[in-house]
Amino acid sequence: MDERSAQAMAVAMSWVAKIFATAVVMAVPAIAGSYLDRWWGVGFLSPAGVVFGAVAGFVYLIAITRTASDADASTVNARRAPQSQGPSQPAAPSPPDGVPNDVPNRDA
Repeated sequence: MDERSAQAMAVAMSWVAKIFATAVVMAVPAIAGSYLDRWWGVGFLSPAGVVFGAVAGFVYLIAITRTASDADASTVNARRAPQSQGPSQPAAPSPPDGVPNDVPNRDA
């Protein structure tokens, strides 16, 4: 498997995990509400779990897609960025106000 197909497979598996996690976030409150309804003998926890699970699932889905789209954009930009040759040199700091610069002013 070449590097490009390995990256594509990694991205696909990442999305499979995110979708599975969203399904779990949506289903667990409904299942827990149904279990608690039978255990306590009440009838409102199952529908409450469904509503809570749906809201929590959609909030989670929106959060992961925003995060993923930001990460995907930075990954794409990082792949397209040209590779620099050697370490870059830091910019020289400017002197504080009132301190003369070592380089003469050529504008004067």
